[in-house]
Amino acid sequence: MSKILCIAALVAAAACGTAHAQAPVADYYSTTSKLNDAALPAGTTIEAYDGNGVRCGFAVANAAGEFLVHVSGNDPLTGSIDEGANEGEMLTWKLASADIMPGDATWIATLVGLFADLRFENGAAKEIRLEAEISGVETCTWSDVKAAYRR
Repeated sequence: MSKILCIAALVAAAACGTAHAQAPVADYYSTTSKLNDAALPAGTTIEAYDGNGVRCGFAVANAAGEFLVHVSGNDPLTGSIDEGANEGEMLTWKLASADIMPGDATWIATLVGLFADLRFENGAAKEIRLEAEISGVETCTWSDVKAAYRR
């Protein structure tokens, strides 16, 4: 009887430790990105896209204008579904929903990884700088929106 209990305990313990593959991910961060020649305002959205236009990363700038974007790679276990960047694929970026021109997305440093550029690579940590000029953007608070609606 004790052998059966011991075997049952080992089977249960082995089932708890089943390993599952993790989808690829890379981190991109910035302390120097700019919007309209000034540090990113708090709340500015940052988006990363793969070569097929699939949004694979999203973040919001903090009060100091800094951000960290976790960019998802394409999960090899999902077959033909494209939910992220492929290894070595060049990423494109948006600031506050505005497209970033390739020359305005700059690689600064690779802390972890091999590519010295903006390409996606699983497990990488890269410092980047994004810059955009957006004209005609008027910022307002939720109170401003409610007041305008009441008029």
